[in-house]
Amino acid sequence: MAREGAVGLLEQVGHQLAGETTRARFVRIIAELGNGKALTVRGRAELVDAVRDVMEPESVFAASGLVRALGPVQAPMTVEAVVGHVEALSAALGGILDQAVDGALLERARAIHRASKADYLAQRGDLAAGAGELACLFREPTLREQFDQAGKQLLLVVGMELLRRRTRPAGR
Repeated sequence: MAREGAVGLLEQVGHQLAGETTRARFVRIIAELGNGKALTVRGRAELVDAVRDVMEPESVFAASGLVRALGPVQAPMTVEAVVGHVEALSAALGGILDQAVDGALLERARAIHRASKADYLAQRGDLAAGAGELACLFREPTLREQFDQAGKQLLLVVGMELLRRRTRPAGR
């Protein structure tokens, strides 16, 4: 399942000129994280490099200094955004495996997910219009797709909350 998710992400963000070795490294790193490998400082640096290599191949982007951003202006998918997404999912998996996710965190994640989902649904048409090649990501999901995605979306919110807790100053 983790490998399938990594391949799916690669299909969304990978540049057509990214090499096969680069693509394989990307899938390997993300699949390892999806299988519960802890994200260390060194591992995060490797993740950033792998994401950058598939999204912004040196042969295309090095000379220009340009940064690739996919999707709508309101929610661009950049290297940093992809890394943040993967980092949050990794934090959630680690938190669950370490039993650091309690009922209060799940309730908070549920409330955040419900509010953000309502906001997203209200903006989905505008996002799709500005998404270019990623417009298909903003189409109306079937009821089955909504059900299938709910767990992943909640996992992402749990991970974002865990990361927020780590970076929040003590006493807050």
